[in-house]
Amino acid sequence: MKTLVLSSLIAIASAGNALANQTTSGAHENFRSGPELVIPAKMIDDLKSQIEFHQRNIDILWNQYDLMVARIQGSKGNRMELQSDKAYFINVHEQNIGKGIAVEESKKAIEEIEKKFQKELAKREAYEAKEIARMQRSLKEALTLEQRKVARLRKKNADIANQEALSKLQELDRYFSQSIQRIADLQQNPYKISIAADK
Repeated sequence: MKTLVLSSLIAIASAGNALANQTTSGAHENFRSGPELVIPAKMIDDLKSQIEFHQRNIDILWNQYDLMVARIQGSKGNRMELQSDKAYFINVHEQNIGKGIAVEESKKAIEEIEKKFQKELAKREAYEAKEIARMQRSLKEALTLEQRKVARLRKKNADIANQEALSKLQELDRYFSQSIQRIADLQQNPYKISIAADK
């Protein structure tokens, strides 16, 4: 009797284990296939969001640069103010010449004004060029830092990037190249506030 009960218990335990293994195995397979379908899609969405974040950072860097250059070029003593002051003083002396008042003195004064404002304008242009060059260096450093971050992002997500994400990364690479070219173009023409990029 003891043998029969013991045999029955062993048989029941074996059957239970076999059944449990089948159920667990099936549940485990379902669990694996579920997250594999969900997680990569979420990871790809996260990757696309990060790419868009870096794209916005580039746009923000350019907007800040444009604002700073405009601020430099519009600050007190700018070239427009100098030209306006020069025109005003020359006009006063030309009116005197027109009226026949102190003609020779007015002609000499106009020559002096021309020389003075030429020097002032050269100083102003040198100041603006120096400040704008500093801004361009800062912008280039910030863009290079962003580019490194994107390279790390690309390396980290190389195995999950789908065609859409790869396309966005390539677009971002093109935008970096255009940005670097824009800086080079601006360095050729420091008085242009910005050169539009093709997105």
